[in-house]
Amino acid sequence: MADIFREVDEDLRRESAERIWQKYGTYIVAAALLVIVATAGWVGWREWRESQLQADGARFSQALQSAEAGNVDPATATLDALAADGAASYPLLAELRLAAVQAEQGDTAAAVATYRRIADDASVRAPYKDLAVVLLALHGFETEDPQALIGRLQPLVASSPLRFSAIELTALLHHRAGDDAK
Repeated sequence: MADIFREVDEDLRRESAERIWQKYGTYIVAAALLVIVATAGWVGWREWRESQLQADGARFSQALQSAEAGNVDPATATLDALAADGAASYPLLAELRLAAVQAEQGDTAAAVATYRRIADDASVRAPYKDLAVVLLALHGFETEDPQALIGRLQPLVASSPLRFSAIELTALLHHRAGDDAK
């Protein structure tokens, strides 16, 4: 007798499951496919992004090696290209290194212009912007207006990790401007 009730109960459950599957089966399959396609897309994009970063890292490393070997023109060309079309932080790193190469080659005006461009870029995060301001002041010490450089350094004096360099440069710029009391 108990077997009959169990069989009836199982038949009712199976019929209920079949009705649910007939009513919502298409949606369940579509949702599963959507999850699979979205996951595949995410993984594919992440792999593509990783390959882009690795390629940019290799280009940056090649430019650094060229610059160290004294091959300035290929290094400058690679850094320019990386600054224009690099991924993630490579454009900023390329611009900073490009300015350093320009300064090493004696092209102080180009280095100052590059550091100024970095310092004035609103998308650059504060530590890098602060570094660009300090390097701008260092390389533009002889050629730039001391008061303008002091004005750029003042925000760094209060709270930047580079505040001690900013304080020292500010003092030197005041001395250059003839204001030894400051």
